[in-house]
Amino acid sequence: MLSSVLDCLDVAVVLTDDSRDHIRFANRAFLRLVGCSAAELADDHKSLQDLVDPVDREREAPQRALLAQGKIDGYTIRKRYLRADGSRVWANVTLRALPGNGADGESVVRTIEPVAQDDGAWRDGRPPVSSIVVGEAVSDGFAPLVAMRDSDDVPPAIRAAIQLITDNSGGRLGLSEVARRCGTSVRSLQRHFARHGMSAARVLKLMRLRRARALLGGSEAASSVTGVAFACGFTNLGHFARDYRAAFGELPSATLGRARIDERAGVSRAECA
Repeated sequence: MLSSVLDCLDVAVVLTDDSRDHIRFANRAFLRLVGCSAAELADDHKSLQDLVDPVDREREAPQRALLAQGKIDGYTIRKRYLRADGSRVWANVTLRALPGNGADGESVVRTIEPVAQDDGAWRDGRPPVSSIVVGEAVSDGFAPLVAMRDSDDVPPAIRAAIQLITDNSGGRLGLSEVARRCGTSVRSLQRHFARHGMSAARVLKLMRLRRARALLGGSEAASSVTGVAFACGFTNLGHFARDYRAAFGELPSATLGRARIDERAGVSRAECA
């Protein structure tokens, strides 16, 4: 029944087992995406990795390692799939781990949204790397950043930039200022982040969003969404609300409203005591 439901979706869904990404299930939308049938996939004994462009496969490796180690519970990345006719399709791919369900103790479910064919114009007007989003780590916030900061392959200036970004998580620093303070260039900063499957600009935004959420939902409720947005470097309230909802599944006003209810409840309990 579940397979039938997934086959009716317009979004491509794939369930894989183990580190080799052996395909357990692929719905019809995915088969249309890669231009082959389920029988052809089975006959060729292809894993999902066989259907991914080798360059993107290597670029994604750090995130897959973190997912396998349990340091993150999922992430989203833009990459290319190889079609049976030899063309490539860019797609936004979201992965989530399902521990304990696979042949080797791990299953991964993917939802895949095509965005462009080959090197044509992207539907949302953005190049591939700029849309990469790394999922929030379970324990230490941004595990990919930690791994990048501690890597001997990353230049000291880039490691310093990572430290500055994390230390200034709620501030208004932009990429240009981060690069200037750390003695590097914006281009170099972007290139090193992209090598590790991340977007520097996106990480900065996520840090500011997390800070905004902490202020809106803190034990002492903030006075207004507008004040929090400006304090965290957001000047367009519409964009702030959209990005906040995309990151946390609710509008900032909902977070603030819940915090105010909790605050009033706490005051009432104190008065009764």
